[in-house]
Amino acid sequence: IKGRARKIYKVFWQHIRHYRMFFVFLLIITTGTELISVIIPLYYKQFFDLIFSGATPAVVAPLLTRLIFIIFFFHLTAWVMWRIRSFTDTHFRLRVTIDIVNTCFAYLHHHSYRFFANQFVGSLVRRVNRLADSFEGIWERFIDEVLPLVVRLSAILVVLAYRRPMLALILLAWSAAYLIANYLFVRFKVKYDVAAAAIDSEVTGRLADTITNNINIKVFTGFRKEFAAFKELTLRQFRAWRFAINLNEVIVAFQILLMIAVELMIFIYAIRYWEAGILTVGDFALIQAYLLQVFDKLWNFGNVVRRIYKYLADGEEMVDILNTP
Repeated sequence: IKGRARKIYKVFWQHIRHYRMFFVFLLIITTGTELISVIIPLYYKQFFDLIFSGATPAVVAPLLTRLIFIIFFFHLTAWVMWRIRSFTDTHFRLRVTIDIVNTCFAYLHHHSYRFFANQFVGSLVRRVNRLADSFEGIWERFIDEVLPLVVRLSAILVVLAYRRPMLALILLAWSAAYLIANYLFVRFKVKYDVAAAAIDSEVTGRLADTITNNINIKVFTGFRKEFAAFKELTLRQFRAWRFAINLNEVIVAFQILLMIAVELMIFIYAIRYWEAGILTVGDFALIQAYLLQVFDKLWNFGNVVRRIYKYLADGEEMVDILNTP
């Protein structure tokens, strides 16, 4: 799939580069909003450290109020940046998508008569639409999930390494194991998803055929035979989807177990560092906030990989045509 993916990404980049300023801006502003999400818990750490500092409320209260307004400022800044990002992304994504459709139109109409004689019109239209949808889907996965995951996880690891390198090392090793396990599971599960989808198509085709030939079924009293065959087919559909869904439930259970394990391990080390006077109470709030952020970003990683595979498969046929003289 690497060779096919490279061809598809090359086609995408040929259209993205015309809007590279928007592309770079989206990368920067997305990175900025993710970094703000990592900065905010640092102020909550100071907030709880002040509460447990032992100072009188009269001294602490103004400092806590100041911290709350700083946190509010960062939240407001992130909100403004996110709104700018959303409008920019809409313009960029739609502009590139339209250009891809225009390129397909021009390239198809420059093909020979023989090419069209060997193709179904509906199939060509579907391929063009799939390539456009493929770009939108892959871009959305990248800008909304992959890039935020990389930026936020990297920034969190840097902060934890500054506080205590062992905590960052544990989270890094766990994240790598988590991502690899999810990737391997998706590679393993995709064949069962394909099989279930194939049975879905078979059920749809059988239902359409029986509806089209309903008069013949009634005239020749073939209802019982057709109904028995259809029930057997839907039973296969049930078993295929049950197996695929149960596989997904297994990975969900495994994900939750991994999250419980890493949270337990990190807090055991944190307690030891707190006992030695290295960490403060605020560090516990910081660690918990970071763990929740990492869990949130990693939770959907398997679905992201699976969707990217699907979008690559959807765009492959049209890209092959674009690479055909």
